Amino acid sequence: MPSPAVRRGGRAVTGRQALTFALAGLAIFFLALGLRLWGHAQSVTADDQDWVRRAVDFSQAVQKWDTRDTYQGAHPGVPVLWIANLVIPAEHVARLESRDDDRTRLEKSSSYLPVLFRVRQALSGYAAALTVALAFLAARLFGPGPGLLAGLLLAGEPFLVAHGQLFSTDSLLAMLMAVSMLSVLAYLDGRGDRFYLIVSGLAAGLAFSTKAPAILLFGLIPLVIVLWAVADRRSTEAETATTSSGWLGPGGPGRALVGDLLIWGAVAGLTYVVIWPALWTDPIETLTRLERGVRGVGESPRRWGNFFLGQTYDDDDVPMLLWPVFYPIVTALRLSPITFMGLLMLIGLAVGGVLAARAGRWREDRQAVGQRAAPMAAPGDSRRRVEGRHLIALAGYVALFTIMMTISPKKLDRYVLPVYPVLVVLAAFGLWLTIERWLPGRLRWLAVGVLGVCQVFLVASVAPYPLSFYNPMLGGAPTARQAMIVGWGEGLDQVAAYLDRQPNPREIVAVSLYKDQIVPLYRGNGARLEDWSKGNYLVSYVNMEQRGLIPEPLQELVMTTPPEHTVWINGIVYARVYRIPDELRERSGSETGPRPNAVPRP
Repeated sequence: MPSPAVRRGGRAVTGRQALTFALAGLAIFFLALGLRLWGHAQSVTADDQDWVRRAVDFSQAVQKWDTRDTYQGAHPGVPVLWIANLVIPAEHVARLESRDDDRTRLEKSSSYLPVLFRVRQALSGYAAALTVALAFLAARLFGPGPGLLAGLLLAGEPFLVAHGQLFSTDSLLAMLMAVSMLSVLAYLDGRGDRFYLIVSGLAAGLAFSTKAPAILLFGLIPLVIVLWAVADRRSTEAETATTSSGWLGPGGPGRALVGDLLIWGAVAGLTYVVIWPALWTDPIETLTRLERGVRGVGESPRRWGNFFLGQTYDDDDVPMLLWPVFYPIVTALRLSPITFMGLLMLIGLAVGGVLAARAGRWREDRQAVGQRAAPMAAPGDSRRRVEGRHLIALAGYVALFTIMMTISPKKLDRYVLPVYPVLVVLAAFGLWLTIERWLPGRLRWLAVGVLGVCQVFLVASVAPYPLSFYNPMLGGAPTARQAMIVGWGEGLDQVAAYLDRQPNPREIVAVSLYKDQIVPLYRGNGARLEDWSKGNYLVSYVNMEQRGLIPEPLQELVMTTPPEHTVWINGIVYARVYRIPDELRERSGSETGPRPNAVPRP
């Protein structure tokens, strides 16, 4: 008896195929989850304390039904904070709230690390689920092969794995924005009903309540919907050699277009309001605070400066001349080589297809499969035209988001994380086109599996520090060390373990820019760079050295004394530990001795 069939985007899918899709989805989910949980409790980042504080304050506001205090900053992080509220036990909230007045007391709380790691586990699960959603959507847009490959690559893309295991907004923002974009394309190409339009609006509302850069979707997606309708109308007129009725007349596309825009906007706006209690009672004040906060965060420089292409810059002041190349360079360094090659293949196929089309050399056999990457080349092939539209829309999303971040004076690699899921989907399509062109039948699926295994191997090669991965095709971590800021707490767990092994570890005071990432992990305490004379150990971290942040009185110590302990990760030194001599600390208070606050500016 044949398997019962269900409908999928207007096509019949057998029960066996549905089971295959479900098993593939489960495999991608557990692969993505396992990689994100691997090392999630290894180290602490520079933003963790801020998010623990916000989670405690948000939970207190929810418990007291103080809707105004659910506003926790310019990056609202509302979905992240709701997840934290659901998984943090009330006793931990109370214990942390009682220590919220002092950074060290908070970090030394017995609840601090358990809460941090519990939330990371939960966010890893959501990241894995959204990975499956993106794989499914990629399959809807480009077919099962690209969809499966996209899922495997997304599960193991090192930069996505690294942020997917952290307590922050960046990963959720990136995945939700990608889901919103791919969902609306699935609706527009006729492979899904208005359910996909609603999903797109829902994801956009959640993304915007997570972080302000998602505002891009509220201009881009309506534009895509309008342009798609215009392209459909022109295609229909060209194929039928007739002129359609007016946009708003009987049978015209205007009414459906307006309906789509209203549905998408209403779902996105309603989601944004419903999930954020601060908007329930005083939306004007909340949005005003948000606008001021976003402007203040965007315009205020980072205190410790920046580093790019071997140069240190004060107050994030990377020269405007270098702005256009900043994100292309750091993104290329952050991509896995598999994703990087997939993008190059897609670009090559697109360029080759356009050139062939202009020369009139199109052929319809399998050797011309590269035509699918050139949307203008075969106007008679509706499927290729639709795929071409997808590529244009997704490439436009990547370009516009990158431009939006480029014009902001604050620059870090993770600020463009929302382009990574889409880049991976595009790379998967480029790889699949190449596989489809050169390999027959089952060998194609074998190649997909091999690429997935290689992606996992790449991220496993730097475990448990996926954030330390840099593209080996471009020189890896040593090249990144000379090109961009490196390090966000990776390896400081090894520093803490070393200090804990020293005699009387409770009497140790570690001086470092990253003292808040060391203190929770060992029995001693920490001191700021300005207060170096209170410490007995200096922990020099990689991006302290890049930005010239070693206190002046300690620079001779660093240059002339071998470190007691060195942390190597992925081929470069991440941290060095020096003992501060007692006589140097004692001289710091004398008139002739070194100034205790001598911290160089970048």
